[in-house]
Amino acid sequence: YLSSPHSPFRGASESAINAIGMITLAMQYMEGIPVLYITQKYPQWTKTMMYTGLIICVGALTLSSFATQVWHLIALQGVLYGLAGGVLYMPVVSWVS
Repeated sequence: YLSSPHSPFRGASESAINAIGMITLAMQYMEGIPVLYITQKYPQWTKTMMYTGLIICVGALTLSSFATQVWHLIALQGVLYGLAGGVLYMPVVSWVS
């Protein structure tokens, strides 16, 4: 995001750019236990949750390609993608065992 001479994020700090990935992972892991609880208590919702998470993940990444400021990326790739990715990923973890 910072190395391209034509990047709209040239003036952004490295810590703001690094926060995007950290927020994504934090959201995915923090929601793990609640998502696993919901999928175990209401197994009929699992597929719907996962399809919804997939759609939101694709939408968040698509919209983030139009971002012009760092806070757009933090909101879309960090928060929204992190929440949807956790909903998509955590039920698979319970299926593996």
